[in-house]
Amino acid sequence: MQVITAKDAKLRFGELLDTMQREPVLVTKNNRPVGIFVSLKDVKGTHLESLFDRNQHEAFEEGQEEKIMEAIHSLETYPERLTPANIVHTRAMQKAREILAKHK
Repeated sequence: MQVITAKDAKLRFGELLDTMQREPVLVTKNNRPVGIFVSLKDVKGTHLESLFDRNQHEAFEEGQEEKIMEAIHSLETYPERLTPANIVHTRAMQKAREILAKHK
């Protein structure tokens, strides 16, 4: 697996895209891993594949547009009901940890 700094990834993005077609590329920032680039062919056959299914997303967009518009209207009308971003992030990370723990 290739390892590249975030700065190099930014400066050499085209090269990064070429490399990730051959193998995963780990991106680091301040010597800590922060992300990974993988090609779509590498996620084929995994649970990540559904994230990139265009047909699934198009159906979602068509069927959910009204609900999304209602949610936006509600947020604009009742801003005091907003949950702070740090709380949303904490809840999402906890949920992700729970899901990962179940699959181990």
